[in-house]
Amino acid sequence: MTLGTDIAKPTAEVTQRMYVRLEKINHIQGQSRFYVIRIDETLFGDWSVCRMWGRIGAHGGQELRKDFDDFAEASAFAHAQKAQKQKRGYGVIAEQMWLFGENG
Repeated sequence: MTLGTDIAKPTAEVTQRMYVRLEKINHIQGQSRFYVIRIDETLFGDWSVCRMWGRIGAHGGQELRKDFDDFAEASAFAHAQKAQKQKRGYGVIAEQMWLFGENG
């Protein structure tokens, strides 16, 4: 097997997680921001939604986590956050859409 050939279609385990990156770039207003939403399973079987944001190209940024008892609650919260950011002008990065499980 050559390097990289083991990354094919997502498995059932991968589809239980979510990662989406949104960006907002407005040169007139000097905006260059990113927002990442990620769902991870904790060591104890709970689910955590991690939100990271900051300026594109800058070191650091902010991070906030929120824990949930099941994946459905975490997913609903993450989708609501994604919709809120899209209303504020952020766009989903196209390469990440298949991981989110929808087309936009």
